[in-house]
Amino acid sequence: MASPRASSVCSQTSAGRSRSGSSEPLYCTALGKALLAGMTEDELRTAVRSETLKRHTERTVTTYGQLAEETGSVMRTGLARDWEEYRAGVRCLASPVFDFRSRIIGAIGISGPKERIDEQAMTDHGERVRREALALSAELGFRLVPTTGDSNE
Repeated sequence: MASPRASSVCSQTSAGRSRSGSSEPLYCTALGKALLAGMTEDELRTAVRSETLKRHTERTVTTYGQLAEETGSVMRTGLARDWEEYRAGVRCLASPVFDFRSRIIGAIGISGPKERIDEQAMTDHGERVRREALALSAELGFRLVPTTGDSNE
């Protein structure tokens, strides 16, 4: 059985290597991490079962523990990042898209050369990616529920 992979719907990345419909590993791409968000380490092992966590660059996540930390962070922050984990020189940001049952059904993201996606760009563009993912999720019936402690009780 083929392993799950993130599919690109862009015509090409800034590095010129990705084509429409191409697939990339879930564990080392922002879109993939957004799709895997909220899974436990055991669930990640099942979801990525036939995929070895192969190192593509010196920054690639190579353990399920690291992957669980990163995907857990996506659920807390609403943003996944690929800081040159799959391709050297290319950075990506993505946010999960939820359906009316609060299930992750997709993700949207941006990518660009490392010179244009720095920490400041992550803050600026990351917020926009999160907002757009939440807006799309809302159109699909998702309703964000405040967590305990966020209310004025």
